[in-house]
Parts: sequence; structure tokens; C-alpha cells
Amino acid sequence: PEKRQVYDQYGHDGMNGGMGYDDYGSTESVFRDYFGGKAARSRAAVDITATVTITFEEAAFGTTKDVKIEKKEICEKCLGEGDQPGTQRTCPNCSGKGRIISRQGYFIMESICPICRGKGKSASPCSPCRGSGFVPKTKHLEIKIPAGIDESTKVRIAGQGQPGIKRTPTGDLYVSVKILKHEFFRREGSSVHIDVPIKLSDAVLGTTFLIPTPNGPFKLKVEPGTQHGDKKCIYGCGIKQLNSSDNGNLYVHFQVKIPKV
Repeated sequence: PEKRQVYDQYGHDGMNGGMGYDDYGSTESVFRDYFGGKAARSRAAVDITATVTITFEEAAFGTTKDVKIEKKEICEKCLGEGDQPGTQRTCPNCSGKGRIISRQGYFIMESICPICRGKGKSASPCSPCRGSGFVPKTKHLEIKIPAGIDESTKVRIAGQGQPGIKRTPTGDLYVSVKILKHEFFRREGSSVHIDVPIKLSDAVLGTTFLIPTPNGPFKLKVEPGTQHGDKKCIYGCGIKQLNSSDNGNLYVHFQVKIPKV
């Protein structure tokens, strides 16, 4: 911080003049302090995504799915360095520093060495990964889909994304779900809707019969005088709420069938 303050106030001449250049070290060290360290920095790892298709029932009760992903793995031969083992030597272009210092008038520029790419060492590229440090790989993972999931929710699998550069943490895998439509049920969150056709006589006089629900058959009572479009709520017969022990509700929509004359 002290060196940076001097440079901000006096510029290059301040570092190389009466301010006592030797007390503050080389110009290179000043710029390393000014810009916060080495120019060559590790990049963050990358997350990857996948999508699985599940049925209405699998979304309601949970399931396990095999997911195929294409990703990169660290090369086993060079351990991610990208260099052919046994061929490393100090980079002659940057003298092993990994960066190049150049002067343009009063300005001093620091950049990554183009020969060693900031490593400070040069070598022949690794054969299996062609110098990238990574090799492509296909993996199959067993992914647990929780009960109550919907299409707006993603399942996170930690550490199954792309590997990080220079031993930085590996990214994550995010799995999205596509839920197939059901023959009878319509879903809104944890609530389920179903259309139930009834005869005109049953709507007028009332009746009782079994209807399907996500949790099994339910004995439904139709009140006398039920109108076309009336709705009845059956509490707790919907879908399990995600990360909860509670269930949503089932909403029955009556469709009164009028006989043709």
C-alpha cells in the first residue's frame, strides 16, 4: 500500500528519483503490489447442466434417474498441467517469472508471458490432452429426484461440474426436470386439479362414487344441486410439498353432462 501511494503521487520518476528507489524495491515489485499479485490467475470452475424427463407420479413421489453427462476430467498423465512429464524447463522468454514487463514512455506494462502462459516454465505439450490439461469423458450418475419437485426446481450435485484450473474447486452439476403431462391430473405447485364428469340426475339428486387421486382412490360425495363448473376441495390429497411433510390439496371440477334431446 505504501509503494502504491508513492507511485500514485509521483509516478515512475518518484520511484526512480529522490524518493529513494532502492528503499522501495524494483519497479516490477511495485506493479505487483499495485495490481494485487501475479498476472496469471486461476480461473473459476464451470458449472454444467443436464435435463431428465420424469412422469407425473415420479415428480409426486420422488425417484432415481440415470443421467448421462459429457464433461472434462483432469488428465492423469500430466495431472492438469498440460505439459509432457520430464520436458519442463525454465521459460527463456520470461526467465521463469511467468510475466513480461515492458515500458512505454512513463508507463510500465505487465502481461502474461505468451510462451509459458504464465507458468514460468515451458515444456512440450502433453500427448493425451494435447496440452489442455483435460480430457473429455462421458459419465453416468444416479440422481435422486425429491418428491414434490416441479419444473422450476433444479437438483444440485456438488463437485460434478467441470474441473477447476490449477486446483481450484470443481464446478457443480444442475439437473432440471421435464414433467410429462398426466391423463387426468393438472398440477399447480402442490395442488392437483381433476375434471369429474357426472350425470344430470346425480347432480340434481346427489351421489357417491370413487375418483382417482395421486394417493389412491377416494370416495367422493356429490351434494344435491351441484352445478356445472362447481369445485370441491379435498384437503391433503394433492402432491407432497417439496422439502416438507405436508401435502397440497386436490380440487375436483364437476362437469355436468346434459343429455341430448
